[in-house]
Amino acid sequence: MGSLPRKLRGAAAIALTFGILWAAAGVAAVAVLATIRPQDIDAGEGPLDAGRIIGTAGLICGSAFAALLWLVERRRGIGELPLLRAALWSLPVAAAFPLLTEVDDSMVLLTCPLGALSAVAAAALARAAAALRGEDRIRLQPR
Repeated sequence: MGSLPRKLRGAAAIALTFGILWAAAGVAAVAVLATIRPQDIDAGEGPLDAGRIIGTAGLICGSAFAALLWLVERRRGIGELPLLRAALWSLPVAAAFPLLTEVDDSMVLLTCPLGALSAVAAAALARAAAALRGEDRIRLQPR
């Protein structure tokens, strides 16, 4: 497979990883809130609605994260990055979403850890996929 299709497939996998994890976090958060403080949940703000909205935000952040990696880590795939570096590269993207949209800026306290977790998960999935394919090109040590 050529370089561009491989990069696009990797970017799609990263975006989907972010989207799925963020959606799951949104569903879980609203489900817990509905159990603890049901009066804070308005009509139409159920767990599935939150999952759809937050999952979409995660998909957008994951796409931006993949683009950022493509710009700054040109020679490395996400599976080749140290997990800490992957988590650190996710922070500007995860922080930008609430800061650049109409979402309350305090949400950055939730989006940054969620972005870092998603980046680590995407890196771990890329490493696992490479191991399943029997590839040995994944270098786990920083250069």
